[in-house]
Amino acid sequence: MNYRGLIIDCIDDIGENKGGYYCKVYLDNSLCDSFEDFCIYPEQVEENPDVDYWIKKYIDESYESYVAEELVPQEMQEDKDQQKQQEQQKQQEQQKQQDQQKQDQQKQQEQQKQDQQKDQAKAEKKHAQEQWLRLIPDDPGGLLREKFLRDHLRRQQGW
Repeated sequence: MNYRGLIIDCIDDIGENKGGYYCKVYLDNSLCDSFEDFCIYPEQVEENPDVDYWIKKYIDESYESYVAEELVPQEMQEDKDQQKQQEQQKQQEQQKQQDQQKQDQQKQQEQQKQDQQKDQAKAEKKHAQEQWLRLIPDDPGGLLREKFLRDHLRRQQGW
């Protein structure tokens, strides 16, 4: 694994930490001289089986001491600082995108809620109109009888 400019080699631990991992830290790909070794214990693997997580955690915790002891060249430290800043910027951008997506989702949900309320209001208005129209008697035969009666009365009066 390559992390923060260091090469970390891990193998299954077959000694007293069986179920864990034994790791060595190198400066380059030649894997000639390791300057640090550490173990990932079985209890840690049970807690979180992601070995890369434990490697990164260990390196992050130890990196300042590597620099202080001059195990890591200063140029590498500067490069790593720049990489870390870039990673932080990427994370911030991703966070902004996630926040924007959440806001968009909230707006969309609010719009849907408003649309539902409008639809419900229209349905209630239509229902009220239908009830009001039901109050008016529907008697087409009675209307025809009234027309005939009016026509008859007009003829009698001489119109």
